[in-house]
Formats: sequence, structure tokens, C-alpha cells
Amino acid sequence: MYIYLDFFEGDYFAELPLRDFLINQFRFRYLEASELVGELRQRITKTLQIDENERDFVCAALDRHGVVYRLQGQPAAAAPAEHIAPSAKTTSAPIVQTPPPAEKIAPIVAPEPVEYVFNAPKNGVSMSDKIGFIKLLRETNRDPIIGDTESLKESKDKADALCEGAQKIRHLVKSPQTLPALFAELQKLGISYHRIDEAPPTATNNFAPPLDTTPTAIQIAPLSPAAVKALSNEKLEFVKNIKMATGTGLKDSKDFADMVLLYPERSHHLPFGDDEKSVKILLAFLAKCGVKLQGQANTPASAPSSQLEVFLISEDGWNHSTGAVSGQKLNMIKWLRTMSVDPETQVTQVGLAEAKAQVDALIEKKTPIRVEIRNKAQRDEFFAFVESLHLNCSKHY
Repeated sequence: MYIYLDFFEGDYFAELPLRDFLINQFRFRYLEASELVGELRQRITKTLQIDENERDFVCAALDRHGVVYRLQGQPAAAAPAEHIAPSAKTTSAPIVQTPPPAEKIAPIVAPEPVEYVFNAPKNGVSMSDKIGFIKLLRETNRDPIIGDTESLKESKDKADALCEGAQKIRHLVKSPQTLPALFAELQKLGISYHRIDEAPPTATNNFAPPLDTTPTAIQIAPLSPAAVKALSNEKLEFVKNIKMATGTGLKDSKDFADMVLLYPERSHHLPFGDDEKSVKILLAFLAKCGVKLQGQANTPASAPSSQLEVFLISEDGWNHSTGAVSGQKLNMIKWLRTMSVDPETQVTQVGLAEAKAQVDALIEKKTPIRVEIRNKAQRDEFFAFVESLHLNCSKHY
């Protein structure tokens, strides 16, 4: 129901408790309460909405603070005698100054809240922006009229449960305008959702196939032991590719790489930036390390082996010691990685640990190095470097 405040004529000391009452009861800010009291002094009628159960309490408080008011459906209050025009005081029927009509304010209708159910994958999800997801949960639960929302702990517990693979997480949405952002985030994370009064979704209810060959995000599937080992050996390259593909800082990229390696049994969501070339480089790197993706069937493939030139590098008999190779060990490792760079994705197919192991095997055990020439632009320079070390280089078929 509505209550109309017509005027207030108390002094400064009466204004202070009235202002405090307006702040506490109607959630006004200090300036808003001060402006309302000032308008009541100017006899500008203000309309407020109150609950039926609070009517007696509000009316008693207004009477105590000296505010002239009327409830919805009651006639306007008469002005006090000192505000009657002087000429009207000499007549038998005094003319009463009529206060201005009450402002018409449309009633505020709160949208009906809707409860949703979230179901995470059984192996859980990894959130690169967990704080942002918690904020989004609180915004969707915020009451559009009074502004209340669920506690930070409640939202955090929901996010933690989804990361652990929880099912049937219930969430009440009070702000429908925030639903598109919530649905988009849930789809990115691979979390299915449905209204509590509807049937659970099928495998394709919430998720649409990618529209182009360059995805805006990927879901890294649980890693095999071989993939974990490959990523661990190439962790620096892994962090670098994440940083370039996502556009995030070095710390965030390292934290994501650590999370992937720490929880290989989970799936991990990774959104991309705008650099398509860096995205393709990362996808090629993941494919090389044996990492499988969810919702992204096609990843850049390596060049067919039939198009590669493969050479075996070995020592030139026993007349030469390994001293020359030992003195150029770092350069040898760099050349092995440089020659394995794919010309399309610019991703090296030989990891740092793998190249080091090959060079060490050549020095210590005389084991030949198998080299796949992908970077043909520097082919002649590489052969000249090998020849300077007095090594044999024979084509391998």
C-alpha cells in the first residue's frame, strides 16, 4: 500500500530523528533523506510504499516525528491556520490552502524468481576466472528492489562444488536480465542447467557445436599419463602458448598450467583471446603433447610424414671425439628444435627435454639423432652447422 507525506514543520532537532527513521525504514541514503525532508518543508507531497503489516508502526513513527500524512484512499490533509491567506481570516468560512496533488508513482512489480539446477561433469571443471563466476552468481541472485543477494560464502560453496563435479546444485535467479551472461558462462564451463520445474537437459540441450574452425574457448579433457609427462617436460612452452592464446598475464597462465598438471583427472576450461594465430599454435602444441579436447573434434594436425625429410646424424667414425659436440651442445639443441618447427603453426615438434636427451645420447652413447626437417627455409644452414662439428648426416628412408 501507499502512504502520502504532505508536510513537515519541525525544527532542526526534530528533523534529525525523522531523517534517521527514513534511512532505516525505507533504505534511503543520507542525501536522499535530507532532500525528502526539505521537500516536505516546501509542502511537496511525497509518496512512499509500505507493507500492510508495517502500517501501524510507520504511522506511529510519523506521528511521533510530527509529519502530516495520509494513507491510500484518505482525503488530503488541511494546512495549519498560519498558512491561511490573511484576507481569508476575516471571512466566516476560512479558505484552506490545498496542498499539491500527490505524485503518481507506478507500483514496482518484482519479477518472479526462478530456480535453476546446475550439473557439472563428473570429473569436475576448472575455472580460469573463479572470482568472476562467483560475482555472476551473486548478481543473478540480487533482488531488483531491495538489492539483497546471497552471501559470498554461499556463492563460493556453489562454485567449489561445481569444480569438484557436483550434481544438482540449486541456484535462485531473481534478476532475469542477468540470465544471458549466466547461461553463456555455464556453456563455456561445460555445465548443464535447467529450470527446477523442467526435465533435465539431454546431451545437446545446452551446448551448440562450434560455428567456425577457430574456437573461442576449449575444454581440455582429462589427461593421459603420457600427456601429463609431455606437458611437464614442456611446461615453459605450455605457459608461453597459454599466455599468447588467452592474452592473460604470466602469473595467470602459469596458474592455469599448474592446475592442469595438478588435477589431470579433471576437465579444464580455457577461454581464448582475439589472436587466432596464437590459438592455432596452442592447439597444435596440445595435439603434439597428446592432449584431447572436449567439444572440439578437429585440431590442427602435423604435416604428413611422407612430406618430411628425415636424416640421421651420427659421429664420423672413431677418429673424432665428442668434444666438438659437447662445446656446441646448446646450439645443437636449438638447431634440433628449430628444424622441427611446423611452417604453418610455427610450433616446434621437438620439446626442450627431448632435444637435450637426444644430444646427450649422441655424446655419451654414440646414439644417432633422428631429425625431421620441417623448417626447410634453414635447411642449408643446419647442414653447414652439422658439417662444422664433423658429424655424418645421412638421409633416412
